[in-house]
Amino acid sequence: MDDLMPSVKSVEEARLMRKEITELGDKAGFHVRKWISQRHEVIADIPDQERAAEIDLSKTELAVTKTLGVLWNTHEDKFSFQFSVPPDEFVYIKRSVLKKTATIFDPLGFLSPFTVRGKLLMQESWTKTVTWDEVLPPQLERKWKTWFGELPDLAKIKTPRCLKDSHSKEERLTVHTFTEASEKAYAAVVYARYEFEDGSIGTRLITAKSRLAPLKALSIPRLELMGAIIGLRLTKQLCEALEIEQTKVTYWVDSCNVGYWIHSQSRNFKPFVAHRVGEIQKDSNPEQWRYVPGKLNPADHGTRG
Repeated sequence: MDDLMPSVKSVEEARLMRKEITELGDKAGFHVRKWISQRHEVIADIPDQERAAEIDLSKTELAVTKTLGVLWNTHEDKFSFQFSVPPDEFVYIKRSVLKKTATIFDPLGFLSPFTVRGKLLMQESWTKTVTWDEVLPPQLERKWKTWFGELPDLAKIKTPRCLKDSHSKEERLTVHTFTEASEKAYAAVVYARYEFEDGSIGTRLITAKSRLAPLKALSIPRLELMGAIIGLRLTKQLCEALEIEQTKVTYWVDSCNVGYWIHSQSRNFKPFVAHRVGEIQKDSNPEQWRYVPGKLNPADHGTRG
């Protein structure tokens, strides 16, 4: 285990969970430490030697810590990112650009519109007839410099950790998954939508994922179908992790072809479409799939950068 980041509803539950996890870890010979919380009351209950080094209770604002490769601002309770540009002596070869790109860890896909551009550059680098340690062509090197030069701007992105943005009691929770594809990539993004007792509506980005289109040319409708598949699988994993009923999910696609395929008998199509439509119909109800205009589809950003 690396990092553990559970959430509970009250300070009392947080204190109890920390004690139980510590006791359980001690029984197995693993002493859990470096604890941090967004609440001073929870931190005060933790022995000094078991707290994260960044903690200083004498300060008004709590520390920023790194968890699962992502920065967590405990004072604002938001996730953020911090990456640096390559040094001046950086040599643009396949080996070094791959190593630098691998340092951008984004487990929940918050940076997908940015990282998809890096994936496309890596794909382009692979198609060039250069070795691992041969300098990339000047035109491609300029593209990499531009992309790496934008790394510091990622610090401006802050995503709330909590999926709810209101203290009102929720009446209804639904999950909405958007999928999209272009000739270069396909993507999916998942949001939570809350309806609260006071009539207000809240939405939160939960997770996203993007993949490159195969080098072998595929039609846009088929790529849209592949986007629908990763959206389905991503949502299925999410519902299991958050214990949400899959009947509360609505899937949105901007492809009329995909909508027609999903609402038809899978055996009527050729194997490529039939297999994927069969999986969609097995793990979801065709009535859950709806159409959204392309201009209103947030997943579009994950396919174009």
